[in-house]
Amino acid sequence: MPPLFRAAGGGRLQVRLAQHTSWYYGKDRPGEGAALGNLGLAYADVCEARREIEFLRGALDVFVAIERPDAAQVRATIARLEKEVGA
Repeated sequence: MPPLFRAAGGGRLQVRLAQHTSWYYGKDRPGEGAALGNLGLAYADVCEARREIEFLRGALDVFVAIERPDAAQVRATIARLEKEVGA
């Protein structure tokens, strides 16, 4: 397995894989939003709520810009997380 994909724990591996593959979505706005959302979910897996919020905000920006219905769900998730972490 290449060094890039080695990690100590499943959640950290997800984060590294998502970071490595997210470049693919640069010209695909829905894909970019999905990639940012997936990065947020990967950070949730490793209990890094602030990083999760950061990436979900990025996904929200994209979803609002392209008028995707997912924006409402992402907005609600961010509000819940901010309340939980006191942001």
